[in-house]
Amino acid sequence: MSRRLVLLGLALGALMARPAGAVTVEKVTSPGGIEAWLVEDHVQKVISLSYAFHTGAAEDPADKSGLTEFVASTLDEGAGDLDSRAFQGRLEDLSSSISFEPAQDFFEGHVRTVSPHRDEVFDLLRLSLTQPRFDEPAVARVRDQITKAIAARAEEPNALAAKIWWRSNFPGQPYGRPLLGAAKTVGTITIDDLRSYVQTRFGRDQLKIAVVGDLTPDELKPLLDKTFGTLPATVTEPPGPADGTPADGGKLLLVKKPVPQSIILFGQAALPIADKDYYTFLVLNNVLGGGTFSTRLEHAVREEKGLAYSIGTGLSNYDHAALLFGQAGTQNAKASETIAIIRQEWARFAADGPTAKELKDAKTYLEGAYALGLDSTLSIAERLLFFQTHGLPSDYFDRRKGLIEKVTLADAKRVAKLVLDPAKLAFVVVGDPEGVTPDQVVDPTD
Repeated sequence: MSRRLVLLGLALGALMARPAGAVTVEKVTSPGGIEAWLVEDHVQKVISLSYAFHTGAAEDPADKSGLTEFVASTLDEGAGDLDSRAFQGRLEDLSSSISFEPAQDFFEGHVRTVSPHRDEVFDLLRLSLTQPRFDEPAVARVRDQITKAIAARAEEPNALAAKIWWRSNFPGQPYGRPLLGAAKTVGTITIDDLRSYVQTRFGRDQLKIAVVGDLTPDELKPLLDKTFGTLPATVTEPPGPADGTPADGGKLLLVKKPVPQSIILFGQAALPIADKDYYTFLVLNNVLGGGTFSTRLEHAVREEKGLAYSIGTGLSNYDHAALLFGQAGTQNAKASETIAIIRQEWARFAADGPTAKELKDAKTYLEGAYALGLDSTLSIAERLLFFQTHGLPSDYFDRRKGLIEKVTLADAKRVAKLVLDPAKLAFVVVGDPEGVTPDQVVDPTD
């Protein structure tokens, strides 16, 4: 199944820590017109490639929900003359990995290899994208794995909370459907559907590429054409979702489950990356619940009251939605008080914003943590790909610090008041909480 990474070569785990400012990005264009962002690093004989097609699960037909996941889970199950066992065995012999990652708006892929095996591994990638086998035994096995995963997630509280939150807040919309799909829809996906997906949705016009490691621009250019050049020049992108915001803002939905701990998932609309106030909101999230130091929610819910085992928030950006999510886990007896305090802190933070010290600490943390995350060729390649898929410039590594530094206390207070709204905070609780009066008790099987 896809995303089982073959990590046999120790070189693939070689760390290359560096400050963000030391990352130099070069735009490389092949003779065939394929562009990639390249960071050369010849210290280790390691190469990482991350790429994405601008197509994803949000474009899957409703009656074929889970198609993108199914494709991602079968592309490494054999290609060209190599069946599944031979394909995976060859990667093991080469101490390399090829993986595929579905998302709502993008279909991503990642390659890790060592320099001596570069050409052969890139050729295996070419085969998987252009000549996947989709052999019946492999497809049947993957279908069974996905179906079992769907059943398992239906019983797992965190996954269940996320499923209900998305389904209720984006009803009838692609974002409201799980990436895995449903057992019924996955059962209808045919080998022809898998082949059609690859042939009609993987186009060079939808492709973004990032490469980091031991190769030069002149070495990369022919590799780009050889690997991706036989893909269709253009494809017709299927219709995707309309822009949307959570439909159940302010409501609390309950999924009754006989477990000792309630999972509380909450979220509201946020700011897209392109918004002029995005970096202010990024800093605000770090103060509210997204940092590792004592955030507002951490202090109020966990440290001061001892109500939750954990609590935190994070930003999620999609093509057609921007969201601020939070999650907490607590004893059933403490769920009602936990929810009440979350709402109180949300309202207090919206009204007052952060203190000067909180703002300074958050900015310091965001700058330092970002640089620490650049600890391998793959992590840098993934960041570069994110820049491309979210419309950020190639010198974003250098610009980011300045964008965060320019956030003022006045900005932070203004944006907190503008965006945060406890009345629009949508909750889903999974468990058997005491004292919680939901707006609706939800049957997860509906």
